[in-house]
Amino acid sequence: MQIRIWIFFLLFFSILSCDNKPHFYNDSTPVSVITINKILPYLKKETYSGVIVPRSEATLSFRVAGRITERFVDVGDYIKEGKIIAALDKVPYELSLEDAKAKLTQAEVNLARVTKDVQRNYHLVKKGATSKIEFDRIFAEKQHAIAQVATSKSYFELMQNDLSYTDLKTTKNGVITNVYVQVGEVVQVGVPIIAVAYDEKKEVQLDIPETSIADMQLNMLAQVYLLSNPTKKIKGYIREISPIADPITRTYRVRIVLEDYSENIKLGMTANVSFLIQKKDSQIKLPLTALIENQQGFAVWILKKDSDYPELRNVKILEYKTDFFTVSEGINIGDQVIVSGAHRLDKNKKVHVWDNLLP
Repeated sequence: MQIRIWIFFLLFFSILSCDNKPHFYNDSTPVSVITINKILPYLKKETYSGVIVPRSEATLSFRVAGRITERFVDVGDYIKEGKIIAALDKVPYELSLEDAKAKLTQAEVNLARVTKDVQRNYHLVKKGATSKIEFDRIFAEKQHAIAQVATSKSYFELMQNDLSYTDLKTTKNGVITNVYVQVGEVVQVGVPIIAVAYDEKKEVQLDIPETSIADMQLNMLAQVYLLSNPTKKIKGYIREISPIADPITRTYRVRIVLEDYSENIKLGMTANVSFLIQKKDSQIKLPLTALIENQQGFAVWILKKDSDYPELRNVKILEYKTDFFTVSEGINIGDQVIVSGAHRLDKNKKVHVWDNLLP
């Protein structure tokens, strides 16, 4: 009798335990889904190669013509403001200055003479000892002498300036980057003599293709990596964007200011510059297991909340990575995207969301 009671209770609890087991689907494929809760802006990393350049540089020239007698610098020399870097033969300009000084002295002596004549004849006119016409003539000579002194003085100052221009000086601190002439050459006004990179902030010069120039904005942040030290990141930003494309390369010149750098950065070094650019498209990130390729292109399976059958929906792909891809069109907020078992699904075959429990 007791054995029968124990058997009864065992059967009863077995039935109860069977009722607590999860429900199993017949003829339905379990799938995993991701519910789209938000759409992110599409940020794409673009990298361009450039070169380290000075923020400002100049080609220095003489303001007078002559023969170069001295050159005090070579390429790579550091120069300070006001330093003489080259000189012309001064003899012709010293002679011209002496001639101008003699003419000024002559004009001043002549002015002093006619001034006394005017003073003397002024009293004679009042006494009637000389005519008014004669006095007017002497007074006109004085006015002419005053003009001659002014002209001679201007010419003397011009010759002084020309003599000073025989020394080529720098107006800022900088580094000599190129030398175009040698001692003994005769140069004309404006002929390039020496190129100087001024001692200011260094920049990276980029040439951006016209297909990407629309993504560039002033003050856009950038990350700079030198080819000589690719692990060190240098912060920068866009200071200048050329409004005109180069007629040969059809690229636009962009200048990147380096915010923090050491003295180890030399002019002419190669640098890679990366920008994080926000595209017009938005993006949804999905695992590669969700992607299907069909005749129309690419698609994903969508499981609607009120349906047991998946829906194949075409999508626009932005980019691929090793384990995921991003979509810009075809998926909306709230959609359930099937991310596992996508290749064995059919629109006429039932599916259900797997609850991660074993049968």
